[in-house]
Amino acid sequence: MISIIAAYDDDRGIGKDGKLPWRSRYDMAMFKEITMGRAVVMGRKTFDSLPKKQPLKGRANIVITRDIATAIRNYEPYRIPIETPQTSIGFASTLADGVQVGRAFGPEVVIIGGAEVYAQALPVAERLYLSHIEGRYGCDTFLPEIDLSGPTWMVARIQTGGGEDGQPKVIFTEYRRQERR
Repeated sequence: MISIIAAYDDDRGIGKDGKLPWRSRYDMAMFKEITMGRAVVMGRKTFDSLPKKQPLKGRANIVITRDIATAIRNYEPYRIPIETPQTSIGFASTLADGVQVGRAFGPEVVIIGGAEVYAQALPVAERLYLSHIEGRYGCDTFLPEIDLSGPTWMVARIQTGGGEDGQPKVIFTEYRRQERR
């Protein structure tokens, strides 16, 4: 199964200057709960935005890049403290290749960004995990348009969190694709 996880603001913004423009403990907890122990597929810019450019711990990290040779050269395993045996990193030149590699780690492969990779994954995704971060954050990168009102996507669950201690309010919604006709 291919899933997408994304957090976006009122303008569908997902990033600013290569970073998340908000801090949300609730959204980060949901992200960790959903992705831990799974393969996560991301674009190179998303990987570059991770803290210290380290793979996410406890997940198989697969980076989509047009230049695998350079990515491998720039990746120096001895500089990345990998504390759990489930943490790994690999590279692929296409989303399809990245998903194929990810399936070796389990049945659900989670796409974690960025905008280009989301756009490629939307037609084949079976599940969406979307966190609406209330507010406008002046983003320069946006989530592609998704028609959630039509018959394609069914709401599986809705949760809210945040909104206290200076944290933004978050509306988390899980969608499942209806059977394809």
